[in-house]
Amino acid sequence: MRFLWAFLALALLSACGGEKVPAPAADGEPFTRAYQLKLDGKVLLARIAVTEMEKTQGLMGVSPSSDEGMLFVYTTNTHARFWMKDTPADLDIAFFDREGRLLKVATMRAYDTEVTDSGSDRVRFALEMRAGWFSQQGMREGAKLDLYSVVNALRARGFNPTKLGL
Repeated sequence: MRFLWAFLALALLSACGGEKVPAPAADGEPFTRAYQLKLDGKVLLARIAVTEMEKTQGLMGVSPSSDEGMLFVYTTNTHARFWMKDTPADLDIAFFDREGRLLKVATMRAYDTEVTDSGSDRVRFALEMRAGWFSQQGMREGAKLDLYSVVNALRARGFNPTKLGL
């Protein structure tokens, strides 16, 4: 009988040892909450897309405000491709490398199903904002995404930034 209890206790402990599932934000829907990020000192708000489901959903059906967007986080360098299916507002997308350096900005048109390509296989982050936002803020290639603000947003979402490559 002791063996059975020891086996059950060991099984229970090993089942609890996996990676922590992200804790929901106070509103119960962490994917819809915007977090404060900084880009070259400019403060903006962005939803954080980490899981594949979140990345697939993106801003479909959403018209973000002028200083609110979405940050897509990749765990390894990638060659990113985006489209605007079911997205009702024109957006700019900025692609960043592992250090948070801006590589490229492209404009995407509402409801367009043509693919927008990052043009690089070094993408770790992609930031979607209202069309024109990056130029209005004077953001150019080399602008720096504050990774400390990204780490804080990921922690607030319940993710371990180290496990996401940060």
